[in-house]
Order: sequence, then structure tokens, then C-alpha cells
Amino acid sequence: MDMDWSGLGREVRRDREREGLSQEALADKAQISRMTLHSIESGIQRKRIPPSLPKIEEALGWPAGHGIAVLRGDVATYMSADDRDEAIRQVVQQAALAASDHLTSAEINAMAQKVLDSLKSRGLY
Repeated sequence: MDMDWSGLGREVRRDREREGLSQEALADKAQISRMTLHSIESGIQRKRIPPSLPKIEEALGWPAGHGIAVLRGDVATYMSADDRDEAIRQVVQQAALAASDHLTSAEINAMAQKVLDSLKSRGLY
């Protein structure tokens, strides 16, 4: 299977720039060398998936496996951390409304934030 190394490079660069990071800053954040990041952003063909890819995913806030999905040409659904937080809050709020008719909106909002914080503290999000 052909891997889309140039597509991965474009996406890494796009998100790095959107975050306002230099190559050096992202490399530091991902704990990889700047040359490794440069080669990935340049779309250099490789024989195997580099072990640095999960580190780059994490540093950019990508979900695990997003880089591999890009390489394979799969359409990956990506949400920013803020969008995921908001989606979780909305689901919790809707569930609270469906399950209870005596909670105030402030109590529902507090519950949604508590669920979000709990998921993050357990490493589930």
C-alpha cells in the first residue's frame, strides 16, 4: 500500500503553523529532533512509519492514529480539543435533561464540566 507522505507533511505543517509553532518549538514539544520533524514535513518517503509519529500527534493535539489515517489516505475525523470539550458537554447536558426534570441549567453545566474533568483525569480523553 502506498503511503501519502506528502499529505502527512502538509497536515503536520498546517497544524504546526496554525498553533503558531516553529519547527524547533514543535520538535521540542514532541521530544524529537528538528531534523526528524523537517523530514516528515518535507514528505520524504519512508519504508516504515516513524516512531516519532505518535509524539507528533500528541504534541499537535491529534487523536491517536490520526497520522496513520492520513498516511493511508483514510478520511480521518479530527476535532480540536475545544470542539471535543464542547461535544462532551452537550452530550452530558442532553443526558441530564433526559434523565432528570429537576436540575437547573447551572447544575447541568456543572455536571458536564465535572464529567469532562473526570474523563481527563483518568486519561480517557
